[in-house]
Amino acid sequence: MNENKEYLENILAGVHNDTKEAIKVPTLRRFITDQMGYPLEKHFYTTEDGYINTVYRIPGNKNFKPGKMGNIYNPDRPVVIYQHGLFDSCMSIVADQEDSLGLKLVNEGFDLWLNNARGNRYSREHQYIDLETCE
Repeated sequence: MNENKEYLENILAGVHNDTKEAIKVPTLRRFITDQMGYPLEKHFYTTEDGYINTVYRIPGNKNFKPGKMGNIYNPDRPVVIYQHGLFDSCMSIVADQEDSLGLKLVNEGFDLWLNNARGNRYSREHQYIDLETCE
C-alpha cells in the first residue's frame, strides 16, 4: 500500500518511480513550435474573481505565415475552442503529435484555440493571491 502511495506522489511531483529523476515535460510552446513546427500564440484573460488564465491559439498549419493580416478572423477558417476536462490541460488535444485531434483540425483549416482552466500548469496566476502559498 505504501508503494502505491509513493508511486502516486512521485507521478504528481513529476518524478519517475524507477529512477527518481524528474520527468521532463516540454512546454506547449516548445512542443508545438520547436518540435512540431506549428505557429502558436499565447493570450491571457482575467476572470471576475481574479484568476489569470492562459489560452493558446494555433492559427494555421506548418505553412502558415503570420503577418499583418494573420491574426484577423477569417470566416473561411472556422474557429474551434477546446476546453479540457477536469485535472487536464490544453496539451491533451495535441499530445499525440500529427495524429492528435487538435493538429488534424488545424491541418484541415480550422483556427484552434486551446483554453485552460484555472489551476493547471498553464493557468497558475492570480491578480491578488499567491497561489503557491494561498496568501
